[in-house]
Amino acid sequence: MSIDTQVYTRVLRRESHDSRTAPAVVTASLLALLLGALLVLGIWMIIDDRVATGVAEFLSGRHVAFDVGAVALGGGILLLLLAILLIWLALAPGRRDRRSRSTDRLAILVDNGVLADTVADRVAEAEGLDRSNVSVVVGRTRASVHVTPTSGVALNPESVREVARETLTAAGFVSEVRVRIAERGVVS
Repeated sequence: MSIDTQVYTRVLRRESHDSRTAPAVVTASLLALLLGALLVLGIWMIIDDRVATGVAEFLSGRHVAFDVGAVALGGGILLLLLAILLIWLALAPGRRDRRSRSTDRLAILVDNGVLADTVADRVAEAEGLDRSNVSVVVGRTRASVHVTPTSGVALNPESVREVARETLTAAGFVSEVRVRIAERGVVS
């Protein structure tokens, strides 16, 4: 494995996956604010005995205008939702809609929208259709081709599938191709 191949692998992975920086920065900032507030409260309790007495009464549940149990339950639910969100952000794949290939000499990163446009252009050209009558969505493992034929002209789904498959294969990105032909055509 050459140095270029290692670099290509690292760059392609970085460009095809979302960064986790924003959730990490938000979490660290919230924890820093919470710990800073606890530090200020601790110092304030050392300086002023009335604050220490008020905190002790709050924690014991005496002389409080609201129910401490309800506040604790609400805070616990809020922390649980935050934990679920952070776990989801950590475990979700975080992939961008891009595909990549590399060889010893070069690396290619292609947006799925570009692949979809290429397939749609090629299908429209091969079937003699207006480009606006062909729409394609390319996912990670599957490409979906939707064709609206000219009214009165029958289309063979297998020929559309073959053109789409050949186009994706020529680009180096093999996918399962699903074809859907509209029942009603358009007037050209």
